[in-house]
Amino acid sequence: MLLCDVVASPDLGIRVLYGETDALTRPVLRACTTDMPDPTRYVSAGSLVFTGLVWRRSSEDTDLFVKRLVAAGVSAMAAGEALHGRVPDDVVDACARHRLPLLVVPEDVPFSRVIEYMTGRMAGARMDRLQTGLARQRQWLAAVADGRPVDELLDRLAQQFGVQTWLITATGVTVTDTPPLDDTALDRVTAAALTASRFPVETPGGFTLLSVGRGLGDRLDSWFLVIRDRDGCVHVESECLEAFGELATVVAFDRVRRDERRRTSWEIADRSGGAAPAGDRFSETDLVAVVAEAEGRIPADMLRAWSRTSWGHPSPRWMRRVGWSR
Repeated sequence: MLLCDVVASPDLGIRVLYGETDALTRPVLRACTTDMPDPTRYVSAGSLVFTGLVWRRSSEDTDLFVKRLVAAGVSAMAAGEALHGRVPDDVVDACARHRLPLLVVPEDVPFSRVIEYMTGRMAGARMDRLQTGLARQRQWLAAVADGRPVDELLDRLAQQFGVQTWLITATGVTVTDTPPLDDTALDRVTAAALTASRFPVETPGGFTLLSVGRGLGDRLDSWFLVIRDRDGCVHVESECLEAFGELATVVAFDRVRRDERRRTSWEIADRSGGAAPAGDRFSETDLVAVVAEAEGRIPADMLRAWSRTSWGHPSPRWMRRVGWSR
């Protein structure tokens, strides 16, 4: 939900003491309450922080409290009037100075009532997103089953959210027909893809990465969705990430299906001594030698992983034909 949704409820009577119009469109991910002088441990990014101002002793206390909330990335502060009968001026001044939206909760409205209202709205929104996501996935799966390319699905979703997308392997090969990233951006993206402790992960340059199907395991054999906002925003919206996360599941399913078809085709070609089947994306003219260097012998499963990662699909005939330097 948004800050303006909290303010708009007539039953709560919450008012805005400081906050520009754009600030009231900030998303609120959760609600929390604290009256500790140092709120850092009790708040998190995207929170609406309720406080009764019990910690306040001076304007210096106020400035430090607000500064710490801003550093934690909270969406706004909601101050109660019960203790002082109003919100003191130094609290308003500090929020304006640090550009933190400030709401005021009337004396006769307990924080618990506001939090219950927010919890109910958020639960309803989550259910709506879940139902919408399931409906989208069913549509995408039906489209893939009908032979629609994932490029088309990615492009349509990118247009819907106003972002740019790339589907790449761990070595930076673009799987779809999207124009490739420049070398500098590709180096950043692949480094993040191979070292991130969790997904999604943000990289310098405004890129956000999602893993396609495999999570943190088998990264050399993984695909990744790369997303960048067309408007140059640093963070991709959570709704956009959720939608692309759902589509990544469909892409992973399509990849498994295509890999199985290719594996079968290569096995048939191996037994018959023929060339790769017509229509395979990587034909005889696409062969490139890859040299792997390591201390001792490189395990066969790693070689197979590099073979698949380099071209986005397994090709045992290619690996035997070109050979590997160990």
